[in-house]
Amino acid sequence: MPDRGTILLAAGALVAAGVAGVEVVISDDAVGMIRETLEQAFTPLFTTRSSGEGGYGLSAVKTFVQAADGDIQVESEPGGGTRITMVLPACGIS
Repeated sequence: MPDRGTILLAAGALVAAGVAGVEVVISDDAVGMIRETLEQAFTPLFTTRSSGEGGYGLSAVKTFVQAADGDIQVESEPGGGTRITMVLPACGIS
């Protein structure tokens, strides 16, 4: 977020089809991503930084979420910010 912005973090319990889970949403109001960038968002070491230095951030998150039998989705559009939604299984929620 080069020109500042707002990051929102929200979490909540959900029950769908009798299965309990936790939904975590992280969103921002930054510049967003074009389709080609969005398609690479979970690729290890992918970056749009001018330094060329990438990392494992979203790639590692996706690996963790999938290992926990969860799901992760990313939505973004230029000028519209980005929204990442993770759903993880939960115990003790009804």
